[in-house]
Amino acid sequence: MTVAPSGLFAAERAIVTGGAGRIGRAIAACLAAEGADVHVFDRDQPATDSLVARIAADGGRAAAVAVDLADRAALDMACRGFLDRHGAPDMVVHTACPPLPTSEPDFAVDDAAWDAMIEVGLGAARRMVRHFVPAQRDRGLRARYLLVTSLHARTPRSFALYSSTKAAMGMLVAELARELGPLGIRVNAMAPGYVAGDVARAVARVPLGRSGTGDDIAQMALVLLSDRFSSYVTGTTVVVDGGLSLVNWIPVRP
Repeated sequence: MTVAPSGLFAAERAIVTGGAGRIGRAIAACLAAEGADVHVFDRDQPATDSLVARIAADGGRAAAVAVDLADRAALDMACRGFLDRHGAPDMVVHTACPPLPTSEPDFAVDDAAWDAMIEVGLGAARRMVRHFVPAQRDRGLRARYLLVTSLHARTPRSFALYSSTKAAMGMLVAELARELGPLGIRVNAMAPGYVAGDVARAVARVPLGRSGTGDDIAQMALVLLSDRFSSYVTGTTVVVDGGLSLVNWIPVRP
């Protein structure tokens, strides 16, 4: 007897970028737990392989795709390979982000860092849409795209390359949602607050009194990706921050 797959996303195919990071890792695991077949795009092969093994040990389905999202040719190849082997994805979750410079002031950040941030955050999202939407349209899929931005899309953080890229991603979400809505494709974003790790920590300045965890962000991702709960939601950015954006949390430079 064949047992039908169960879960919120049973038999659906999902791509999650940045699966080596705590937010991408949590979202990939939650999608797999809800029945999705998850494909993790990340350049950190050992971390991605570890995530895939953990998902498999928990009874889920996942695969690792080693790709540097700052490399246009490599991402194009990964997207074409996915289409050839699996067809159009039902969901694309874009969490990948290059590491931030630790000490340089904004004016001193070199072109390579700027280019990588823009290419990974904005360019990779655009390239995946360009590859996948035609196939999703042709199959009549009610596909979903979810981009992870930041509170710093609206509040300067002394990292101009990061904040400006996240702000641009929010506008990309709005424009794509308007364009793709008639195809039945939803596009949304999440703006996480302070995510300290896999275990919440007490943080006095957060109104809810603690830091966020990857699972906090992942649970909202499930809501936004699910047509059961969010079929009429598109073009929006949902803040998931425990109320942090309600208080004065960024020191002003002298």
